[in-house]
Amino acid sequence: MGWDHIYCVSDGRHDQIRNEAHVVKFGIIRPSIDLVMTCNTKVFQENKQWRKVLYEQQRVPDNYVDRSFLEAMKTNVNVPDVKLIEAVGGACRVVQELCRVCIFAIIFWLLNEEMLSPIILLVVSGVLSAVAYAYYRSFLGYERGVKDDMQSVGIFLAFGYSFSPILQTLTATISTDTIFTTSSIMLLIHLIFHHYGADAAIVSQALSLNAAMFASICLASRLPSTLHSFSHMTLAVQLFALFPLFCQRLWNVGTWEQEIKVTAVISLITFIALWSLDWVYAMIFFGTVVFLCGLCPYWFVSWQKLKENIYGPWDEAIINS
Repeated sequence: MGWDHIYCVSDGRHDQIRNEAHVVKFGIIRPSIDLVMTCNTKVFQENKQWRKVLYEQQRVPDNYVDRSFLEAMKTNVNVPDVKLIEAVGGACRVVQELCRVCIFAIIFWLLNEEMLSPIILLVVSGVLSAVAYAYYRSFLGYERGVKDDMQSVGIFLAFGYSFSPILQTLTATISTDTIFTTSSIMLLIHLIFHHYGADAAIVSQALSLNAAMFASICLASRLPSTLHSFSHMTLAVQLFALFPLFCQRLWNVGTWEQEIKVTAVISLITFIALWSLDWVYAMIFFGTVVFLCGLCPYWFVSWQKLKENIYGPWDEAIINS
């Protein structure tokens, strides 16, 4: 006896399936779970529309995917259209912080070689800080009282100069190579975790500032006198604590064109300072600036068209409050 066809019956409906892979000679039917699942799925699709719920028995396999599941898929939702000037402006913020680190290292070398007087450093940095403070109060909407700020400056100068003798001998038992290596690592950490204007998980302003100040303390212990250490620590506070606050407020009210111009001036000053020490350092710095402000923004903007983020029912639900 041979069967040419078999019939799958479910809820009064039947679906005819050709007997090719599941029926053998003499009418003996091979047990096949796939056959039953296929039959049930076809009957289900004819009777009822699939629903994306877990509490309802829908008589389909656990790995069944309906066509309607992908209808809600969207690509590149809320992807910002970044212009080239915006990308260059963002890269300029990284270059500005790199310039501050280079200037800090150059001034340390000049102090250590006694090619720069600490008195001159204190006077010049003080005048520049006063000009920046006046601009900060006049044009950037700073509301704290002048008296409170002067008290803070006086407390810092008093305690800073009092603890300078301790800083000078703090790492006397540690080798100079270890101090330089540790300071370089700390300054690198400062650059990595610094806040460049974009909120990200890696950003930690506290870690960035502490790493820079730790490097400053280590380097101050290698300077020849107490006044050298004090002027060096004062410069570190101005560069790594006060100047970033000024820049962040300036970023909020300024334009990308202004930021690029400021970066060009700071980069030129840093390049000239490095050239006075060694032309190799200056060329390395120049190549780094070109890479950060030229190639990286160009690649970022040109590769935006290759970006493809998909959003669909598989994503976590977002509650709009």
